[in-house]
Amino acid sequence: MPSSCAGSFDESPLAEVRYEETEHYQLTRRFLENPRAFWDI
Repeated sequence: MPSSCAGSFDESPLAEVRYEETEHYQLTRRFLENPRAFWDI
């Protein structure tokens, strides 16, 4: 939603961050771009 915001609990006090800056978003994006990188041993 355009008017929503994400909060980061990584620091104190709670900080407002862009969704694209969250660890969850970045990890999911990397996985979707190259899933084999997560499974190749």
